[in-house]
Amino acid sequence: MRKAMSPKKIDWLGLYDLGYSVFPVRKGDKLPAVKWKRFQEKRASREKVEEWSRTDCNIGIATGAISNLVVLDLDTQEAVITAKWWRVPESSMVKTAKGWHVYYSHPGGIVKNRAGFWPGMDLRGDGGYVVGPGSIHPSGAEYRLAENACLDNLAPMQDWLLDALKKPQASLNEPANDIGTSAYGKAALQSELDELEHTPEGGRNDQLNKSTFAIAQLAASGVIDEASAQARLYETAEGIGLDAEEINKTIKGAWTAGLAQPRKIDLKRKEDGQGAGEAPKEVHFTAKPFPWADPAAIPPRPWVYGRWLLRGAVTAVIAPGGVGKSLLMAGTALALSSGKEVLGKTIWGGPQRVWLWNLEDDGDELSRQLTAFAIHHGITKEDCADRLFVDSAMDGAGLCTATEDKKSFRIIEPVYEALLRELINRQIDVLIVDPFVSSHAVDENANTKIDAIAKKWGRLAKQANCVIVLVHHSRKLGDQKVTAETSRGASALINAVRSALVLNRMSEKEAKSFGIEGEDQRRRYFSVVDDKHNRAPPENADWYRMTSVPLGNGVSNGMGGTEGGDNVGVVEPWTPPNPFDGVDDETIRKVQRVVADGQWRHSSQAKDGWVGIAIAEVLGLDPDDPIDKRKLKRLIKAWIDDGHLKVVEKKDKGRQMRPFIEVDRPIEGNCATSKGGAEQGGAGPLTNAHHHPPL
Repeated sequence: MRKAMSPKKIDWLGLYDLGYSVFPVRKGDKLPAVKWKRFQEKRASREKVEEWSRTDCNIGIATGAISNLVVLDLDTQEAVITAKWWRVPESSMVKTAKGWHVYYSHPGGIVKNRAGFWPGMDLRGDGGYVVGPGSIHPSGAEYRLAENACLDNLAPMQDWLLDALKKPQASLNEPANDIGTSAYGKAALQSELDELEHTPEGGRNDQLNKSTFAIAQLAASGVIDEASAQARLYETAEGIGLDAEEINKTIKGAWTAGLAQPRKIDLKRKEDGQGAGEAPKEVHFTAKPFPWADPAAIPPRPWVYGRWLLRGAVTAVIAPGGVGKSLLMAGTALALSSGKEVLGKTIWGGPQRVWLWNLEDDGDELSRQLTAFAIHHGITKEDCADRLFVDSAMDGAGLCTATEDKKSFRIIEPVYEALLRELINRQIDVLIVDPFVSSHAVDENANTKIDAIAKKWGRLAKQANCVIVLVHHSRKLGDQKVTAETSRGASALINAVRSALVLNRMSEKEAKSFGIEGEDQRRRYFSVVDDKHNRAPPENADWYRMTSVPLGNGVSNGMGGTEGGDNVGVVEPWTPPNPFDGVDDETIRKVQRVVADGQWRHSSQAKDGWVGIAIAEVLGLDPDDPIDKRKLKRLIKAWIDDGHLKVVEKKDKGRQMRPFIEVDRPIEGNCATSKGGAEQGGAGPLTNAHHHPPL
């Protein structure tokens, strides 16, 4: 068993005793100070290593079977993010100048070096080496062990690495949506490497100089990735037997010269095989006849949750901070996984499998929210069975699907591939990502980039046959209403999704209309409406109310209760009051009689002559009370719309033309007439008296 080593300085003998084949690397550099290839076959003697330890050299470690070692070199931030997604073992990581080295035990057989193994990743296996911990990078940065890490008992290579080793090198090196890499650049790079590889002995160093200069020109032009190209150049030079010191000396000088002279490239000509003035190649299209079908045979849209969530599509949920979107998403996850329609939305096909992935709150807070909702709505563990999955970025389950730098933008394909596998393996029906802005490292105002990310989510939803919900912030709007168009950042996100659910806190005007008093009370209510409607008929706004639920997780107070526990917000459906509650046909008859017996003005400013005063007597309302007055106005408007009352222009006592209210069509059994008007004809029974939509 290997012994642990100190991370404080270069521990030459410690590394040697752990079984590694070590050799000196020049101080402040990454170049071997000796001819090192022999240390791939046989380790140096302990006495020789002790001699090297007394120098100021850096330490190199030969990778491969000789050291029972394979190293994954993470050279970019994107690569680090991807590796974290793959759960690489942090117990055997070494910090480098720009990234990390991840040490694995050798799996046996031959593991070839792979430059550009994944974007920003190189694999060092048989025939390779790495600079070891305690060494100093040319930039001055120290190679150092991660906190609490050691290089003893290395983890075996993970399945995703072993699977990738079986793939051809070309498929591993294929960049994903990299604006800084082109097909022409890849072909030109490969051509230079092939030329170098087939150069006869005696002319190889000269060809290395030429190829390095040409490849650096390509990198300076932005058609290939600089770090990946340089790594492949080193690997090819080593493969044809050039000495490491000679390689580094040649590459350093030629690379600097090439970067200073970027190649001028007409990518359109190179990639399309034509110049700007040439005619395009012949193109053919075939129009597809429409396949007429029996309407009954056309499958219905695969709705999952009301008319909000559609299988195979992406839904955006948009709201300013603090309205309640995360509480709504937690409740939605529990409603779907339990199959209980506690939020008023139909769950099509019974309970669903849900993955809630929160990128802002930690696991404890998510547990509080979910538990409080379950208590309030009577949902149990047995109701949800094994259908609910919850992850938190704050607890290590980070998610980054795309990155960018000054030169390029990249969709991180391995992340989407892993997501697809997990969605399929777990048979997830609904994935909720909250919030969207934390799921990528891209300027959220960049339409082209956000469009690519959103469409990638859309393809993932189709491939996994699930719903993907992206929770998104709106811009700061003050008292203005949130719409799909007021979502924060690029409009491309909203253009790409199928539904855009917007959450709005109840306004002061709405609160007055609904009889909600007090600012604290008003802020507990919010509405939800699909502001896009590109797949379903518009729904009226759904209203929800936030209420507080005690978890009972405090300490005992000695009297059978607890103190200091948490009270957690949950959402519940709420229905606005209907002005027609308690209004039946007989009530309408009484209203028509009292209206017919007087001269009543339409305007509420008419003091004693307002028709609302007469109607208030029938309904037992107070026309001077603001809430009752608003209800009277809504009733009068609705009865005018329904034909039970009407507005007529007549002269008032001052002989000025004013709008008055009279009976329009008395309902059956009512013989009311309007003063000054003709006898009203009979009408059918009252319609909409009980079902007029709330205003």
